[in-house]
Amino acid sequence: MAPAPDYLRAMRHLLALLIVFPVAAFAADPIEGTWRTPADADGRAGLVRIVPCEGGFCGTVVADMTAGGDRVPSDLQGMTILQGVSRQDGIYGGGRVSNPATGRSYVARLILQGDRLDVGGCVMAICRSGGVWSRVD
Repeated sequence: MAPAPDYLRAMRHLLALLIVFPVAAFAADPIEGTWRTPADADGRAGLVRIVPCEGGFCGTVVADMTAGGDRVPSDLQGMTILQGVSRQDGIYGGGRVSNPATGRSYVARLILQGDRLDVGGCVMAICRSGGVWSRVD
């Protein structure tokens, strides 16, 4: 029997790798990344990095930006404003979202639509959008 052509050997190796290391294990959740918040009354926006934590996702303020896009120092840097958020029926929720301006926190409700993330909070059964964040990376 003649040896298998090189492309067949390569396909077998690829198939073996996919069985041993499933692709899904390497794929990041679509919510992970850095997001830019809407600008406040002064034109400043925040950058929030969302990463896996606590069996869900957490978001931490990593920078503040001027209306011109320059990063500036801020007391909010390092503040965790999303905690314990998990994917539920096509939206993200179950955790808490904090409003740094008021210091209040709410049950989180995040709706991901491509590179836009509608971030809101709920009190009892009433939910309200806190603004739409844009993906930075």
